[in-house]
Amino acid sequence: MRFFRFSASQYHAPYAPKATRRKGKKGGRRGMSRTNKSGKQGGMDGLTALIRQLEQVKAQARRIGIFTDDRELLECPNCGLLEDVMADGLLVTYSRRSRSRKDCGLRFSQVDENCFQCPSCGTKVKAVIL
Repeated sequence: MRFFRFSASQYHAPYAPKATRRKGKKGGRRGMSRTNKSGKQGGMDGLTALIRQLEQVKAQARRIGIFTDDRELLECPNCGLLEDVMADGLLVTYSRRSRSRKDCGLRFSQVDENCFQCPSCGTKVKAVIL
């Protein structure tokens, strides 16, 4: 029976992840370059473009009445007008006392970054931004 001895530089286990396998003299880590396969600089430029595109889509959704889930739903403590979201994502408002819960068509208007004004009584409501 023979026993073979291998030094660490001669042997790598076939189950070892590629990143941990030993490299030759040229070696180096793969995937550390900032240039992608197409030869263009990648990374943050692509991410920034995607974030801008997402913001445009969210703004378009808000214009057509879809709730974008970037804040808590509002409720006026004075008159009881509150927001709700339908199953299809549309934002609706109705009075707390309303049994039908039909959309009354009123919308809270944004005063500043986290403050909204009730369209029914004019009370300012602080929103919780998510």
